[in-house]
Amino acid sequence: HTIALLGCASLSLAALLAEAASPPRLLRLLAPALLVLPLVASESEATHVAPPNADAFEAVAGLAPGDMVGFLVIDTAVPVSVGLKYGVRNPSRYEVIWMMNAVVENELHGNPNPRIAEFGREVISNTAVDFRCRPPKRIIAERPRPGQRGFDILAWYGRDPQFTELLSHYRVRSRTSLETYELASPWTPPPPSFCRL
Repeated sequence: HTIALLGCASLSLAALLAEAASPPRLLRLLAPALLVLPLVASESEATHVAPPNADAFEAVAGLAPGDMVGFLVIDTAVPVSVGLKYGVRNPSRYEVIWMMNAVVENELHGNPNPRIAEFGREVISNTAVDFRCRPPKRIIAERPRPGQRGFDILAWYGRDPQFTELLSHYRVRSRTSLETYELASPWTPPPPSFCRL
């Protein structure tokens, strides 16, 4: 996101400089440094590659390209790295559940915003519908390890009876920083009219 923002901002700055008859002196002095910033950020990104997430790769071990894998994670790196390397597909309309941080934070306040709470319930319900319509072979959930404090996304999803029923068809496969569930008993998907296109 940062590189895209810097690139667009640089294009805007270059257009401003090209069209302005007499840009302010400070802008003329800062413009070269600002225009070089995206190149520096890109170079830094290329030379400081994040190490692969071994837990994520272990979670999809044995799956074939094109297999459905449901991700209940708030970190974008998990489904993106796994999807690019192994070609698995996510049946959910949400690549990641990043918005749950705001939903949890809202609930922890003494006077929560009901619209944010409703949005959280909608995200969980939508995910359950998506998983029912295109059943994943595995579900990968980002959870704290036993004894650790942290956000447990599966506890939030467990509030939804539809999702709880869906998860009853899975068994725990492994538990690291990610908990992996394997489809154990298939179910009949709902009619196409129930599912989104």
